[in-house]
Amino acid sequence: PADGKTFQVVHPNRPRVSDAFRWGLDFLGFSGITYGETQGGDDNLFVSRLQKFIARGLGPYRPYISMDRQDFGDAVLRATLRATEKEYPVPPPMDRVFFAQLLSFAIKRNFGRS
Repeated sequence: PADGKTFQVVHPNRPRVSDAFRWGLDFLGFSGITYGETQGGDDNLFVSRLQKFIARGLGPYRPYISMDRQDFGDAVLRATLRATEKEYPVPPPMDRVFFAQLLSFAIKRNFGRS
């Protein structure tokens, strides 16, 4: 039943990218950093440089960050799984706590650096 179909494996209750971005900055202790429509002219040199670094790194993802929510659904995936009598398990919530766990893990692993 999957022939010729496009599957989007997405969280059924995904957060907005802008929320995840804010949660990450909050967890890391950064304030005054924005991304999206309100990018900014901060007088603090460190914040200004960090803001430019973030803008450069996240530039390709701007459409996802600037919009409230992208409409990627899992209806085709779920229908196909039902047709094969399989079920898509509900993943854990993607919330502030989840992102804190992800960032804690990344920090403990030194962000993947050798």
